Amino acid sequence: MDVEATIESVPYDIMLVIAELCTRDVRPLDNGPPSSYARYHAAMARTSKYFHSILNRALYVRNIRKDPPVDSCVLWAARKGNLGTIQRAHEYGADLDATGARDETDYDKSWASIPGRIRYFASPLHLAIKNDYPSIVQYLLFNGVDVHSQARNLCGCQEPPFSGKCYPLHIALAYEDEEGSGTDYAGLLVQHGAHKIADDVPALADLARAGRLDLVDTLIQREDHFSVTAALHYAISKQDLGLVDNILARDGADAGAKNWKRYGPLHIAISEATDDLSIINRLLQRPEVDASDVTPGWETPLHIAASKGRTDIANVLLERSDVNPVAETLTGLNALHLAVQSGRKDMVDVVLAIPHFPVGAVDADGMSALHHVCRTREDTDEARAILESLISHPDIHLDLVSNHGTPLFMAVKNRNFTIAAALVRAGSNINPPSPAQALAAPASLLHECLLSYSEGQAELVHELIQHGADVNLMTPFHGKDATPLFFAAAFANNVDAVRMLLEAGANIHCLVRDLWVPFESCMTLITAILETFFDRCHPGHLRRESIGALSACLELLLEYGAVLGLPSRPSEDNFHSALHCAMQMTAAGYQDILDVLLRHSEARNISEDYLDDFITGQIDMTRQGLIPRASLEKLMEFRTRIFPRKRSQSWNDSSYADLLISNSLHYDF
Repeated sequence: MDVEATIESVPYDIMLVIAELCTRDVRPLDNGPPSSYARYHAAMARTSKYFHSILNRALYVRNIRKDPPVDSCVLWAARKGNLGTIQRAHEYGADLDATGARDETDYDKSWASIPGRIRYFASPLHLAIKNDYPSIVQYLLFNGVDVHSQARNLCGCQEPPFSGKCYPLHIALAYEDEEGSGTDYAGLLVQHGAHKIADDVPALADLARAGRLDLVDTLIQREDHFSVTAALHYAISKQDLGLVDNILARDGADAGAKNWKRYGPLHIAISEATDDLSIINRLLQRPEVDASDVTPGWETPLHIAASKGRTDIANVLLERSDVNPVAETLTGLNALHLAVQSGRKDMVDVVLAIPHFPVGAVDADGMSALHHVCRTREDTDEARAILESLISHPDIHLDLVSNHGTPLFMAVKNRNFTIAAALVRAGSNINPPSPAQALAAPASLLHECLLSYSEGQAELVHELIQHGADVNLMTPFHGKDATPLFFAAAFANNVDAVRMLLEAGANIHCLVRDLWVPFESCMTLITAILETFFDRCHPGHLRRESIGALSACLELLLEYGAVLGLPSRPSEDNFHSALHCAMQMTAAGYQDILDVLLRHSEARNISEDYLDDFITGQIDMTRQGLIPRASLEKLMEFRTRIFPRKRSQSWNDSSYADLLISNSLHYDF
């Protein structure tokens, strides 16, 4: 008699073969990562308890051995908080320290070359801490996972020392302020031996910033070489002399050992030094300390002292035979360059007093100490005193051309006009050659300094004029081909500079060419000034003080005969006059400019024929309701004041009176 066979009667080994055959060569339809190939196996395991008992272990083993590491079930469980899955996977041989990386090289490879669906690496410990699963964290720590495993792209820290790679203790500190279970993950990690936040980066500083001084004290007591060195660096950075002495007294303490930045204890001590130099003196007494030791940027302790203006430290260092006073950094900076950058005249004097010091030496950009004075915008008594010291030194070349130009050019470019004026008085060339890195010849220094208003501008303009600057030089600059007079009024709004240029013979009738217009476009001086000023100010946001400064410049230009009409020989029919621009600004709500032009103009500033033609056009526009009637009235009053003897043939008092009472006006201005 035949016995009916059931699926449950299939032997154990045969069921595993069937499960394997069901998943062979299976790939997702979209050719994505093949982790879903096991879905048939998983479906069979869920069919009955019998199948589950046979196939579940094999399913875990398949994931551990065949799936991409980033798709590990252990990592999934750490993200989701499923401790049971982690325990079962661990029982079946899963690595609790797996991060998803196939090997160490994956940490630096492109993600496109790494299989799997997850685009970061992290150990289960990282993930459990980040997602606040204390039971999983405790299970992992109990089973001895690596507390210094490395993640990649788990947090947003992409800058050194992390560069996207961090240890679990960093994650614990980064997320400790978030609401959650309140578990002290940092304390648990330190208890289990954690003392780094990234590769070669001690946790002491981060723990101190987080206020975990209890954990700081714990780590300071560690006796391994890395921890002793880290504790020494920490003590020096905190300027704790007692702790420094305590650590230096330990066996194996190395006062020359460097941190992850490749800075040694002496570099750190000088960088963090207070008025008390006891720690620096302690370090200099140690035989392993090299007083000329360099950082990755080739900075020596003397360089650091000079950059901070610490004459007391520099003097201590210069007394030692192992200090090289003329050493240069990776970018060619010497102690004098750095002393100048510090802005401390006494520090500069200390370096200048070093016998045979190369005062005229240049850095990698070809800049001498004088260039470094001119690259700052700080106008202080100290900076001026440093400048005088360098100018008077025989090894300093006033007109040395660096990649960024001469010292004078750099001072003007950096808006340090007091320094620039002093250089002009000292004899610097006011027509410097192009900087080595310039793509085109620079504008004249007059043009450059008048690009915007800055303190000391009038003084520099005066010195440049006194030393022969061409006040009528036309130079293509910032969209306009114009003389310095245009930039003084339109960009700097500096009435003192405008007056100096006019008194020096600046041509009031020189036209301005707009370089942004595709055809030849020339404007009178005031027209160009008004158009530029209006274009540079956001409509509706003209500042009253800006209009006031511009008005003062316009008054002075009109006094010297600037015209309100068109150029004497316009090359195009559609030129806008200064009056036209002023009416545009009035329509935008700024009638102050029109008032200034009309109040300060005389017959010399506009021809009678042009004014009559302009008023005729404005009458027609007023009838159409396009301009305010009050503005037309001001024009009529202006016409009557400057040309009182004759009336225009194109309009008369009666037609104007008719206009004022006309019902055709659409707006009540």
